[in-house]
Amino acid sequence: NVEFVNLLTGWVTGNSSVILKTTDGGLNWFTQSIDLGYPKNLYGLDMIDENTGYIAGWFETILKTTNGGVNWNILSNIPSNNGNSNHSCSFVNSQTGWICSSLGRVLRTTNGGVSWDTSFALNTLRDIQFLDAQTGWTCGGGGTLFKSTNGGVNWVSAPLLTTANLLSLHFINVNIGWTV
Repeated sequence: NVEFVNLLTGWVTGNSSVILKTTDGGLNWFTQSIDLGYPKNLYGLDMIDENTGYIAGWFETILKTTNGGVNWNILSNIPSNNGNSNHSCSFVNSQTGWICSSLGRVLRTTNGGVSWDTSFALNTLRDIQFLDAQTGWTCGGGGTLFKSTNGGVNWVSAPLLTTANLLSLHFINVNIGWTV
């Protein structure tokens, strides 16, 4: 995944616990290390600003930084080949955010990741986006596309337009969005 907070400062995540940061618009990248006990694929990335951000990854991994990635705090990390893989995260501020996973689980925090509520949608979920604390979407396996209007407590299925896996989505407002 890739996320920029301005023209110069951005991060990328990838396989084998890779976290890279640039402060010169991508000309140079440096590694931000994290020891998860085993190299894990890190899929989701959402930076709120230059300091605060979250990463979601394999085997229920959830990471948080409050200092621009100098340190990544482990909020959740279980041994490899166990549990659920987190695929995407979306935060509307430093305290309120959601993570979707391979088992159709959606996690929600309103206290910066100290605790999480859980709701479920069907099928593997690959991407999630909230525009505000109430309205969001998630997509995934078999053409799954769900919308929530109550902060992720409940999810309503959109009409099935395809049976292909939907891997990514992006909404620019509550009425206009794309999924691929």
